[in-house]
Amino acid sequence: MNIRKNRFIGVVALVIVALFSIATVAQEHNDSEHEHSESGHDTDSAHAEAHETTISAQAARQAGIEVSQAGPGVISQTVTAYGRLAVGPEQISHVRARFTGIIREVNATLGEQVEAGRQLAEIQSNESLSSYAITAPINGVVLERHANAGEITQDQVLFTIVDFDGLWAELQIFPRTQSGVQAGQPVHVLVNDHRIPATIDQLLPSLDRPYLTARISLANNPQPLMPGELVSAEIQIGSESKALVIPRQALQSMEGEDGVFIQSGEDYRFVPVEIGEQDSIHAEIVSGLQTGDTYVSGNSFLIKADIQKSQAEHSH
Repeated sequence: MNIRKNRFIGVVALVIVALFSIATVAQEHNDSEHEHSESGHDTDSAHAEAHETTISAQAARQAGIEVSQAGPGVISQTVTAYGRLAVGPEQISHVRARFTGIIREVNATLGEQVEAGRQLAEIQSNESLSSYAITAPINGVVLERHANAGEITQDQVLFTIVDFDGLWAELQIFPRTQSGVQAGQPVHVLVNDHRIPATIDQLLPSLDRPYLTARISLANNPQPLMPGELVSAEIQIGSESKALVIPRQALQSMEGEDGVFIQSGEDYRFVPVEIGEQDSIHAEIVSGLQTGDTYVSGNSFLIKADIQKSQAEHSH
């Protein structure tokens, strides 16, 4: 009796497994046909959805996502020049004693920041035997000191003071670009990964070198600048107005296509674009974006990253 019962249970189990397998195969077949039908009738829609994402306004604001309205702009024509940072001659002062005498005391040390009028040393004149003070003629750092109490002053430099609050970018302008470069032109100086907007102050000829020197005054803050550093610069020699211009940082690439992300409420959609002329900051858009469209102009890479993350999750 137990043997027959066990056989019955085994048969029932086999039947259930067979029925389950048939149902599974049928369902997979139906799903395959459904997916094939969708891919045949809505390929473009599925492709578009793969390049879309939704981000709440609060999350976008916290992430620093910036949007702008597409409109006209200017593409600059520039030439690139190279040079170094230097201290101007007006920023260096070599301090000497007015009269020969004995140094009675020294009031400034090497590396000290001093202000104009600050006493640097006291000297006793050999002729009058009276004492007089040597003071700093400019604000700056005591870069050299050649004075100690008890020494005799002659015509030597006692202190060298240098003002590092500002530096000069000195660029070499060779003959092939000299005709387009003039004093007063806008320029962006690139140093230490910083892009500093400025203006050409002076354009000086050289006595024995085949180039002009363009001198550009730069403030030494907030970014620290050091004399002798190599720099490059983009000098704007012209500009052209375009119907539609966006920042180059707004451009992203998806599946080999360049484009931008269009914003509609909390939805962001990738739109391929055709790029025209470019400068170092802006790009002309020939097609794909319309005047008045709201697009992601800052931190657009975050939108791309969010889409790619979503695609990776769906692929697993």
